Amino acid sequence: MNLISGWGLHNPANVNILNPDNIEQLGNIILDSRKKSILARGLGRSYGDAAQLKDKSVFCLNAFDHIFLNKKEGSITVGSRVSIDSLLKKIIPEGFFIPVSPGTRNVSIGGAIASDVHGKNHHLNGSFGNHIIEILLIDGMGNLKKLSSRNDEPIEIKNQFWATIGGMGLTGVIVEATFSLLPIKTSKMITSSFKYKDLDDLMDAMLNKQDNYQYIVAWVDSLSKKNRGVLTVGNHAIESDIVKNDLRGNLLTYYSKSIASAPSFLPFRLLNKLTVKAFNEIWFRKTPREKKDEIKSISNFFHPLDVVKNWNRFYGSKGFIQYQFVVPENEHNTIFEI
Repeated sequence: MNLISGWGLHNPANVNILNPDNIEQLGNIILDSRKKSILARGLGRSYGDAAQLKDKSVFCLNAFDHIFLNKKEGSITVGSRVSIDSLLKKIIPEGFFIPVSPGTRNVSIGGAIASDVHGKNHHLNGSFGNHIIEILLIDGMGNLKKLSSRNDEPIEIKNQFWATIGGMGLTGVIVEATFSLLPIKTSKMITSSFKYKDLDDLMDAMLNKQDNYQYIVAWVDSLSKKNRGVLTVGNHAIESDIVKNDLRGNLLTYYSKSIASAPSFLPFRLLNKLTVKAFNEIWFRKTPREKKDEIKSISNFFHPLDVVKNWNRFYGSKGFIQYQFVVPENEHNTIFEI
């Protein structure tokens, strides 16, 4: 048995880890298993405990790591164990980016589909599932199925396809997926940031700027009385943006190495209300009121937390629980109540 947990390090569980070598082996394991005794697991980056099953078995699909790029069609077929990081290393030098990127590059494609991850471009491009062309999975009966939402597919296949996207692995074990890619000219982002004293101003700015930027994200200081925050917007930089900022070198390089790692054991919880409040104050004060047309790397813009490996350890041995919620645009005052 191995002790595992989600990224929040909360509610760990002892599990038996299975590593099938191929589709046939995976199907046989499913057929020979009892109901509710096995579960698929990607890279363990879900904040909660979705990818663990106490005293039961989980699949780690390390063998399913193939990548096939179709440059002509602008699409890619990958094994479910492929991480976003390894995928970006392959496609960025070829002039492509993933259609939707979550806040970390250390997510498997299978997990991204099962959780239907969202990103900073949700207002324009939707979630990851909106860009999936085809899914290959093994269902609970051990059957290999090819799912898509093409117009000529039977309604049953379409329903299974959409049930799999965001289905948290309940329709079967994803082994492969094909999805569309986003063409890019450089591996840089041209970004701007704006500071606001309260949530109303921040939300107004977000709505006003969403038509001009493909990517929008806000940092909100929830420990301040007025929920002050910083709005960051960005687009993929083109060659003229790079020349204007007097930058040189390969326009399609990708660098993703972490520069530090959190210690494996902390005797206390480093991140608590007091330290977070102090950090928020420093972060807000150091941010300029307005900063325009700054060039950033893809890693810096999309995955800033990955610069510190295993940053979740800062929350201590008991871990943490992340709470995510959605409210309508005209009901954003609900945030104050929460």
